[in-house]
Amino acid sequence: MRQIFSLILALVGVCVSAQTVKVTSDVTLTDSAAYFPHLSPDGKYLVYAPTDAHPLLLQEVATGARRVISDEGLPGFDAVFDSKGRVCFMTMERRSNHLLYRGVSTYDIAKGKLKRVLNPQHGAVHIVNGTRGTALVGEHKSRDLKKAGTVAWTQGSKLMISIDGKVRELEPVKNTVGLLWASISPDGTQVAFEAAARGVYVCDLEGNHLVSLGMYLMPCWYNDHYLVAMSNAGNIRVSGSNIHLLKTDGSFAQPLTPDGMAAIQPMVSGDKIVFTTKNGVVHVMTISITE
Repeated sequence: MRQIFSLILALVGVCVSAQTVKVTSDVTLTDSAAYFPHLSPDGKYLVYAPTDAHPLLLQEVATGARRVISDEGLPGFDAVFDSKGRVCFMTMERRSNHLLYRGVSTYDIAKGKLKRVLNPQHGAVHIVNGTRGTALVGEHKSRDLKKAGTVAWTQGSKLMISIDGKVRELEPVKNTVGLLWASISPDGTQVAFEAAARGVYVCDLEGNHLVSLGMYLMPCWYNDHYLVAMSNAGNIRVSGSNIHLLKTDGSFAQPLTPDGMAAIQPMVSGDKIVFTTKNGVVHVMTISITE
């Protein structure tokens, strides 16, 4: 009898933990040559660029109307919508000393105006959205770290976390050649990142409770318990890629796109999942999760 009761409890546990994810909509926004896509928080605008990262384009989702934001300095890399709804993007220039300098500008959609917000500097520059705002982090000069609340970025093999302007340096994954794509969970208690050739990880703000989620790239938070990422099976050009939903405790992973689509470069805006394909066809997807 005790064994039967234990079996019943185990089956109940499986039922409780079972979950279903369904794609409820999948809308195509572009027909080709659109990469690095980001959707505005209100869902009204899409920003993207061709494969060579210029020009940086803004598309009105409802009408499909497009305008050029900038065509100087490869502005299509790392363009995002900041906490004020502006397009925030980095430009790069190689000066006479043969060193690369990076600066940051914003674009006010309503006014159609560009503004330089971080002057060019040598070294890495990160545009990071935090729990309260957007920070610009450079190797020599940064801006708005304190205002941004809790933010995360990477520096070589180090995971950098700033809480109200106080920066801590962590190394949650040992013996890695570098970390990428760090971001803070919506509730500000966890950070997700990718370790080169090691896959996606999640840890707390002290670098503890490290969870390995497998070989994925470009993780972004769907909510406090799930990430969206693209699969990494080695040579993506040959093997392709899917967009996956991952539970942060490592207990669940499910592809959201069909095999053969070659879906890449995911991002999340509100309840919408945005990605493009190898041919630059941008999709906006919504899902439902039943647990």
